[in-house]
Amino acid sequence: MTDAQSPRRAQADAARAETMDQALTWLIELDIADAETHGRFLEWLDADPSHREVFASAEAVWHSQPVFDAAALLAARKKHSAG
Repeated sequence: MTDAQSPRRAQADAARAETMDQALTWLIELDIADAETHGRFLEWLDADPSHREVFASAEAVWHSQPVFDAAALLAARKKHSAG
């Protein structure tokens, strides 16, 4: 890797991380989205080709078994501490 590639790679990684943050936010918002919010999501999705790819990745993580297991563990801890 050359010095010229390193800053570009870092910039691309930062942009992807920002897009992933946006995708995760959309996953949360879509859970209770009204028609207007859903429309804004579709606009975001169409604004850049990378948005669809990153959203699909975020959705795969969001619906993965480790996330379900962590949510179940947190719910059990909350129930146990409340009781």
